[in-house]
Amino acid sequence: ANGLAYIDELLRRGLSIDEIAPLLAVFADEREEFFVAVANLRALRRIWARMMRDRFGAKDPRSMALEITAYAHGRETRAEPLNNLARIAFGCLAYYMGGVQTLYNASFDEALSTPSDLAALLAIRMQQILREEHGFFQSADPLGGSYLVESLTFRCEADILKALQEIEARGGAIACIRNGFTRSIIADGAIRRQQRTNEGARVMVGVNKY
Repeated sequence: ANGLAYIDELLRRGLSIDEIAPLLAVFADEREEFFVAVANLRALRRIWARMMRDRFGAKDPRSMALEITAYAHGRETRAEPLNNLARIAFGCLAYYMGGVQTLYNASFDEALSTPSDLAALLAIRMQQILREEHGFFQSADPLGGSYLVESLTFRCEADILKALQEIEARGGAIACIRNGFTRSIIADGAIRRQQRTNEGARVMVGVNKY
């Protein structure tokens, strides 16, 4: 929705969609479940491509190929912080499998302090190992065709479109920022996640289980 607001404004200023769209990148929403994270990225690309083509009339293939940035965090915990290495690694892997172009990842000790030199080095090595040692870059969409991932992609796509329709019905992204709707979504999500953690429905190994 934010991207659409930028596009609408730049079109109003006289630029064409094929001048605008290839310059844009999206910082993807984070998902805690591995396969949902992959499906979320696949759905986002699908929606963007159709929107650029059908809503804005883009002709350049680059306009329909969305560039995605993501932040692979492990829901870092202060308790047993070395466990965060496994969490972050799986977060990185999900985004690699989802095909992001730019990936940031957390350091295992971020919940404790400014990352140490060792933690920062391990964060870099984590991405380098995934990139260089396991062949994940041999396919653009390695989980494509999986029943689980394909069905989740359709569900994510439907949810994204539903949310987008609600934002547009409320006047668009800028109006939702001004009237507090965006803030309420973020706050409600944070409260809901914390409640699930407190109740044990959202498992944190070493924190609320084991």
